[in-house]
Amino acid sequence: MREFRNIEEKNCLELVKLNASAFQDDHMEKENCLNQIKEDNLIGLFINNKLVGYLLMRIMGDYGHLAHIAVSAKHQRKGYGTELMKYSIEFFKKHNVKKMGLYVETKNVVAINMYKKCGYKVSNESWHYWIEKEQLEEIEIKHLSDTSRHIVEVKEDDYDRIVRAFPDINKEELMVHLKNEKHLTLCYKIKGEIKVYARFNVNFSGCRPFLYINETRYVDEFIVKMKKYRKKEYFRLTFDNYKELSEEFERRGYKLWHHLFNMEKNL
Repeated sequence: MREFRNIEEKNCLELVKLNASAFQDDHMEKENCLNQIKEDNLIGLFINNKLVGYLLMRIMGDYGHLAHIAVSAKHQRKGYGTELMKYSIEFFKKHNVKKMGLYVETKNVVAINMYKKCGYKVSNESWHYWIEKEQLEEIEIKHLSDTSRHIVEVKEDDYDRIVRAFPDINKEELMVHLKNEKHLTLCYKIKGEIKVYARFNVNFSGCRPFLYINETRYVDEFIVKMKKYRKKEYFRLTFDNYKELSEEFERRGYKLWHHLFNMEKNL
């Protein structure tokens, strides 16, 4: 029997194992599963009561984000991925979403082709780097403080200024995050001018989903100033459409964790 239904706490261990088989470099823990059950739309595809695939979906105003779609390794290439995609489209339509978005590895040609068949188009290119403790210490040693540069927490009133600084930002997603008190939303200002926008997740120890930045020269100071917020010794930093920064990080030897396309579909 085939059915889609909400993933419950009793399914968490099964979900963690499925995720590990589908994403070798992205390990989910039971705590992540429990948090997602509470905060997001976590839907499983069950065959004869066994979990073979799942969707993690977030609704932000009239924008729907497909955060995860996965099929267990032994059940891939059986059409389950397409079934999950169709379910996600109908789910977002039901919730009055106008545009859907997702991220996919640039090297995952099979998934990209499946998304294109479902009407998705590439809108952005994104990079996700992992900066180790020793590399962070090097940045801190070189850092020179400047009182005219500072990081401030931003709220809903800052919406217009952020959009002016980053006109390509996802505006629906931005507004939802600014209204959500659980999210630490930060801007890096120089004499009142916004140079960096970030949503910082202290447990993830990085900016999620993506950091927006205008100039490479502000990155090091931003990373150092984020030290008081970090709970981990490493730092994950992500950004969109800024190839110059990826080239700089490659020269420094930072680990490229993910190289992604952002794909979107109008409903």
